[in-house]
Amino acid sequence: MTPNFFGWFCRDIAILVTAGLVLSELHAWQQNTTSVPLAVSASVVGFIFTYVLIYIAHEWGHWVGARLTRSDMPFAPYRSPLIGYFDPSKHSTAQFLSLSWGGVLAYLGASGATGFIFFGAPGPLTGGMAVAGLAFTVQSLAVDLPQIIKVHRHADPQTTNQAGTMPNLILKRTWQTWLPLAAILLIWNLAL
Repeated sequence: MTPNFFGWFCRDIAILVTAGLVLSELHAWQQNTTSVPLAVSASVVGFIFTYVLIYIAHEWGHWVGARLTRSDMPFAPYRSPLIGYFDPSKHSTAQFLSLSWGGVLAYLGASGATGFIFFGAPGPLTGGMAVAGLAFTVQSLAVDLPQIIKVHRHADPQTTNQAGTMPNLILKRTWQTWLPLAAILLIWNLAL
């Protein structure tokens, strides 16, 4: 089966609905107890599910950004974490930047929503969700922003993209940004 818009849309709606149900049930369960292990578990589960949801928004943001400039971005297989394949060698700098900023704007919006949820209903679950939003934003800006700035300053999109998406670089920037956030999550749970 060739991946298409409808298939990706259905796949991601199923993930969103499942995550929403799990988070909703966890929130209801958490309301009836003051258990520290449950609070920590709620934060961790809230973090993981919210991170996945923000990642999905981020990928759709890339797709929308690419489509706004009429870029050809074939859909990836459904098992892929990436929604599509964007070949910088076949596209203009403007198309690369549109795709990039689409992803950034999508995760900033989704991450901002987690902050509103947290301030509307503070607790371990929503604290984990807010930290996920912050973690995704900080980590993704550490990975994406240097590439966007270089390409904006006329660097070659293909070379910049290849260097900026090396797994070891992404992992390094993830740990550098997540260690302080993990400490915040731990302190948050101990303070409750």
